[in-house]
Amino acid sequence: MEKIEFLAACISEVPPVILSNIGVRCFKKLGELLQSRRKKELYDSHYLYIRDSDDPAGKDAELASTLKQNFTEGQIKIEKVCEEFVSKEERGEDPQLSEEDSDKIKTQKS
Repeated sequence: MEKIEFLAACISEVPPVILSNIGVRCFKKLGELLQSRRKKELYDSHYLYIRDSDDPAGKDAELASTLKQNFTEGQIKIEKVCEEFVSKEERGEDPQLSEEDSDKIKTQKS
């Protein structure tokens, strides 16, 4: 318990702006790590199929363009969601859970 109290005392001395910046960086880094792990697991599970096939986007310029555009739009949407949660956290708002998320939490507590 002493370590937690010491950590809490140290954190209380850090200016809120710096603490917020650290939180944002940690949140983004965690997201990147989770995404990287998910991509690796997906690659590992589909490797044999991928190894024996050609990339359709390599032969179809329109498909490649669409995929690139979708990727860019997805990155923008992810960034927007992250910024939204960061701003809610800064304002002290509680996250709004969907009914599905609420049901999962209720099930886990039971």
